[in-house]
Amino acid sequence: MGKKLYFVYAPAILKEYIDELWNYEIEAYTVSDFSLLLPYLRMNADAILFFNFETDKQALHKLQQNISALRADESCKHIEIGLFSVRDLNSKYVELSKTLQINCGYFIITDKQRVLQSILQICAQKQVKGRRKYIRVKCPVNYASFNFELNGLNIRGHIIDLSIAGMAVLLEDQESLPPNIKIPNIQLNLHGTILTIDGISYKTEETRNVNGQQVNVILFDLKSLDKVKEEKIHSFIRRKLQKDFEDQLVSLQNT
Repeated sequence: MGKKLYFVYAPAILKEYIDELWNYEIEAYTVSDFSLLLPYLRMNADAILFFNFETDKQALHKLQQNISALRADESCKHIEIGLFSVRDLNSKYVELSKTLQINCGYFIITDKQRVLQSILQICAQKQVKGRRKYIRVKCPVNYASFNFELNGLNIRGHIIDLSIAGMAVLLEDQESLPPNIKIPNIQLNLHGTILTIDGISYKTEETRNVNGQQVNVILFDLKSLDKVKEEKIHSFIRRKLQKDFEDQLVSLQNT
């Protein structure tokens, strides 16, 4: 598995840039309240945190408190940290990098391409993606669906697992698909986002079932994926995983 990126107190413009990272198969989340994050990181410490920072006394004190809390926590003390700001604070960063053990660099929020290049360079240096090739998202039944025609039959079902490479599905009116069958014009309904893609039936996971139903795997024909369709799939994955992340933060707060 790879590492996940968390951007703490990211302004709106940076959130737009962060969305682009998912198109590179990099998990990048935004965090609006650091106090909710620490319990989560104790169970998910394979992470890199980027903190927003300013030079006023109150903001610097809060930043120092947050980083000190990480360094003092046995489960989180090895987590790597970077900084970002909306204006050039490089001289202050040089000072902070020594006192706060900042080991993932610093970037200024300028134009999108320059910011993305800075973050991607850090990701490459820190081997963020690891062995992971594609980001996957799990979906509850009735959250995302699909349909296509095959041999005159209208096949429908629910998507329970999705990546840019394919999907695991439950069929509505039959148990399984025959393997290695080309399936043109699969319409995906990704929680309101509609797109059409070609695929091939891969296998039925006979040892895996959901609500008593067998799980079928359909691989996507990557030739039928243009940039717009890829971005729609990545956007769906990002929104769902960000929501799952935020729900988990709230759940941990209430335990």
